[in-house]
Amino acid sequence: MVIGSAIISFWLAAGLLFVWWITTALYKQLREPLRVYDPEEALRGRTETWGREPVDVATWFGTPRVGDFEPAHVVGEIVRRTGGEDSHEDGSTTGVLVLRLPDSPAAIPVPIDIGRPDNARVGALVPVRREEDGDFEIAQNLSEDETRRVLLEHRVSLGVMDLPTAAALTLPGRAAVVEPQEVRPTGRVHRGHVEIRARFRDREQVEHEVAGFLRPAELALVRRTAKLPVALDPDGIWRLGTGWY
Repeated sequence: MVIGSAIISFWLAAGLLFVWWITTALYKQLREPLRVYDPEEALRGRTETWGREPVDVATWFGTPRVGDFEPAHVVGEIVRRTGGEDSHEDGSTTGVLVLRLPDSPAAIPVPIDIGRPDNARVGALVPVRREEDGDFEIAQNLSEDETRRVLLEHRVSLGVMDLPTAAALTLPGRAAVVEPQEVRPTGRVHRGHVEIRARFRDREQVEHEVAGFLRPAELALVRRTAKLPVALDPDGIWRLGTGWY
């Protein structure tokens, strides 16, 4: 009888402790101020990256870093993201990025633990590496310089960026964001990119014209924010920049 009472008391105490823990957790959540989504702030955050050096892959997507591998990488474009509804305690989510690779007829699913899901939007570029078994993984091992090289080489290989522009963006401190006076599509589309011509003035109020290709989402962002990515090449000529990822 005494043993039975002790067991009942133990489980009753455990139940009360569990209820207290749940109540405390819910109270803390209710006490936290709601984070209001600000679309203008989100747009500013995307255009601010245009004038900076590209961060490495692991930082951009919030993925765990891995060891060094041979730098045999290819760049895919996100066409769909599945999963990611459940988040871990550290705020990351587990999902699958469905990527279109340049030389692959079918989209490739790539699993990922991602801490910055907003950066894994449809149309974003993702450096990946091929495993020995033929599967692909996100290239979390790339440094900032290697990330820059891989993304620039990808655009040059697609024919949407010329070598002088890539050379300008290879040098640190050459990328910038300006306010265009005019942005005009030429009507030419290549590999899903829209060719544009744009005019802007530098700090000395000297007018410059740049031409090149942007993704449709980038062009929409230019028109929405009145910001344009540019870069100064080694010869002092302004070139159309890039949104990196």
